[in-house]
Amino acid sequence: MEDPREVEFFIKLQEKMEEIQELVDNHGFRDKFVSAWIFGIEQETRKDKVNIAAIVGMDVSGLEELEVALTHIIEQYDEDDEIDPSDIGFWLN
Repeated sequence: MEDPREVEFFIKLQEKMEEIQELVDNHGFRDKFVSAWIFGIEQETRKDKVNIAAIVGMDVSGLEELEVALTHIIEQYDEDDEIDPSDIGFWLN
């Protein structure tokens, strides 16, 4: 990653994720909290292959819980849906 804006962007994303971890702890959900996330910036595409610079994180108890989280994410994806993150239903699925 050569663009200093990208570096700064990822640092700020990491800070936000740390805030989320603090929120989880402050509300006493550490033992129940599940998350799987990736934030990325698309880089130059090479030979029909998407290349991204990304940070990834998860809070899972094991592979089975990760598979459940990822399956849920995949099931929510629909190429024909217009994604509207301002709709509370988007976040509650």
